Amino acid sequence: MSLKDKTHQGLLWSAVQAWGGKAVSLLVFFVLARMLSPEAFGLVALAATVVAVMQLLLEQGFAQALIQRENLDPEHKDTAFWTTLGTGLFLTALGWATAGPIAAAFGQPDLAPVLVALSALFVLNALSSVQATLLERDFQFKALTLRSLAGLVAGGVAGIGAALAGFGVWALVAQQLVQELVSTIVLWRASAWRPKFRFSGRHFSDLVRFGASLFALNFVHSAKDESTPLLIGYFLGPATLGLFTVAERIADAVMHMVVAASAPVALPVFSRLQTDLERMRRVFYQATQLSVCAAFPVFAGLALLAPELVAVVLGAQWAGVAPVLQVLALAGLVDSTAFFRGHVITAMGKPTWRLRQGLLSTALHFAFFAIAFRWGVVAIAWAFLARRVVIVPYSLWTVRQLIGFSWTTYLQQLAGPFVAVAIMAAAVWGTRGLLYSWSAPQAAVIAACAAAGAIIYIGALRIIAPELFRRMVELALSLARPILPPHKTRPASTDEN
Repeated sequence: MSLKDKTHQGLLWSAVQAWGGKAVSLLVFFVLARMLSPEAFGLVALAATVVAVMQLLLEQGFAQALIQRENLDPEHKDTAFWTTLGTGLFLTALGWATAGPIAAAFGQPDLAPVLVALSALFVLNALSSVQATLLERDFQFKALTLRSLAGLVAGGVAGIGAALAGFGVWALVAQQLVQELVSTIVLWRASAWRPKFRFSGRHFSDLVRFGASLFALNFVHSAKDESTPLLIGYFLGPATLGLFTVAERIADAVMHMVVAASAPVALPVFSRLQTDLERMRRVFYQATQLSVCAAFPVFAGLALLAPELVAVVLGAQWAGVAPVLQVLALAGLVDSTAFFRGHVITAMGKPTWRLRQGLLSTALHFAFFAIAFRWGVVAIAWAFLARRVVIVPYSLWTVRQLIGFSWTTYLQQLAGPFVAVAIMAAAVWGTRGLLYSWSAPQAAVIAACAAAGAIIYIGALRIIAPELFRRMVELALSLARPILPPHKTRPASTDEN
């Protein structure tokens, strides 16, 4: 199978995972949001943040190292597995030992038992890390998709069941534990690889040499990302943290569904092209254009209709989510313009370059947060948008140093979707105002604006950028072909007359 065919199949199953998985995840999330309080979400978000910070030691850059290497020995796999599992066991014990002091530091005694329970995630994640990486390296995205969906469904059933039974915050804990346990079981059943009881110091050094910078990068990114809920929870309280967590989760889900679904495929594809810069540039242009073409209308619509969406889906108790979500949607627009920059840098074997970017981004994050937090959670969201506006051009300049793309050609990829989405936004804004003048209910406003926006955007894109529109249609048909019924042709006639 050619690299193009592998890429299309990978994109298909990654899209199924992104859309199906996020649909299940958001459905469960919205149901639980109706049943539980912002304080419950804030407490679990705080615990999950602590777990995520500790899990940095588990993610040692081995996954990217295993994918990026052209030649992978069996000893690389075994060494990565046992190192990861040993680290997971250590972190579980550490989580149990530190749960009490951490809860005391935040003045949240209910945090301690939640931390103890969620510490089991370290072992479960360790058991699945190398297995999932090897499937990803081999473009086995179907197995990864089925694993993800099975875990999400099982976790959702467990969480909703526990909420109905009145377990409160423990419903969210049960959801995470059951999801990860089922995912791990399904993954091991889907993968034929099994670790052997061996460890190679030489192969460990190979992995560490490449993974060290990525490990440091993960640490830097997590210091940036995970510090946010910790700081919000400390300065503004669990209720405000709950509002921010919900807004961020919705924005992240949208990003994952419209752009990041291709992320698991991007690194293997770019890694295969690392010695062919001409193809690398061409694929980078195409991937960027397709990502913004999909992301621009969705994030613009989310920014315009966030108040109505929050009111209809989540209810009045979550009204504070809407202004935060609107700003995070704008940040999503910026991120989509350079989503693949990190994949290119890693594929070119320059993880230290990504580390430099991460350090700059983290420094800006803390600086902007220190300025903004005193004005509340909406100001914090604006600070995050400002950081992205500053860091994206720099990171693109770094990519240009590696593959030599043209700024003019790059900006041309954005022009058509940008004009089309501007026309769409004006149409949605006008439709929204007209419907409110007729006293239409909010659900009707959402439906009408979404329909009008989709029609206007597709029509504008077809007129403004017909070549891009054609490629989008071809890609959609190519991805759908494996799941469509085979085309039946009429047999040749046997009539000799």
